[in-house]
Amino acid sequence: MYPAEFIKGLKQNNISQDGEKTKERFEAIWKAASNKEKDSILELAGIARGTIYRVYNTGSISAKIVISCAQVLNVSPLYLTGASDEHDECDESILRELLEQLGYSANLEAFDKEAKKTERKAKRLQEKESAAAICAETACPDCDCVESSNVNALGETEAQVEERFDAEMKAALLECAEVYNSDESGDEQTILELSAVDPETLENLDEDSIILLLRSLLLRAGIGVPDAVDKAALVKRILLS
Repeated sequence: MYPAEFIKGLKQNNISQDGEKTKERFEAIWKAASNKEKDSILELAGIARGTIYRVYNTGSISAKIVISCAQVLNVSPLYLTGASDEHDECDESILRELLEQLGYSANLEAFDKEAKKTERKAKRLQEKESAAAICAETACPDCDCVESSNVNALGETEAQVEERFDAEMKAALLECAEVYNSDESGDEQTILELSAVDPETLENLDEDSIILLLRSLLLRAGIGVPDAVDKAALVKRILLS
């Protein structure tokens, strides 16, 4: 749907191909429209109500009014201009073709560029919100994209998060049992890395911190970070030993 900013950039010259048909058809659909629909058309076109009634008297109709009416009332713009006798629904391809025929190709190109830019921004925002939801869910200790709260992005309380995490951890450990029993190679490099950690640091870690670290590790492993995958597998093997 073309917004008001785009439609207001269209000219006000007459585009009707049959004045009598335009007068008759426009008057019929305008009278059948609700007050809310009429207000939407006026707002989209950026015109006063008096401009609408001039269409009744002259049969002249501008692209502003045609595009606005077509979108709000779901009617073919060609039916309004008299170019077609088919009372079809509004179709985006027909709207675009009409605008191109009227010489608005440059307007459409600028509109397309802005639409793509808006789409990219919306996608980035969605990705950011998704990442925030994951971090809120897992209480990631290394991430500052969300603030701590008693209720996470999924609407869960801390108690519910704990309960779900425990269930997920148990399921992951059971799923890993078979792999553990058949894997005798181990991960010497990971063991060396873990053994290099300051013993005092390990000693001072409380239960909550350890749980947070486990969640962070499982999150990174879940998205396929190679190093995290290896470490998560090692931790599971240790817990099962």
